[in-house]
Amino acid sequence: LFVDGKLAGANEAFPGEPDERLQVGCAKAATTGWYGVLDELRVSSSVRYTEDFTRPAEAFADDDDTLFLFHFDEGQGESAASAAGGEELVITDAGWVAFDPFTDAGQ
Repeated sequence: LFVDGKLAGANEAFPGEPDERLQVGCAKAATTGWYGVLDELRVSSSVRYTEDFTRPAEAFADDDDTLFLFHFDEGQGESAASAAGGEELVITDAGWVAFDPFTDAGQ
């Protein structure tokens, strides 16, 4: 897992039994969550980075290795659509904020 181009954690396999949920911001049984701004979430079928990299200056683009790609540009509602097509991320216990990661970085 890379955050702003810096390695934040790694795991060779998913712990426990796999299911159909991808949860972002807390563990499945957590009572507390993560506080911050999330933008540009990409899940890939291949390893894209093996070391720290320069943070992108624009939004990620869909390609053949992209499984899910969330830009979080909706700005309202209870879900976000994947730019890679077909999938939707349900948003619970969170809200939308006006934030452009390419111009508001570091704020």
